[in-house]
Amino acid sequence: MDSSSECTARGSISISMHTLPIIPFLNGTPASQSSQSW
Repeated sequence: MDSSSECTARGSISISMHTLPIIPFLNGTPASQSSQSW
């Protein structure tokens, strides 16, 4: 049970760490025009 919860926590952290670098990458792409709306 504890090991599964740790995997979930690590998974969420890894996703956030992977998402942060993607945000500036998306801003640099032409698709940024649609993302600038929000």
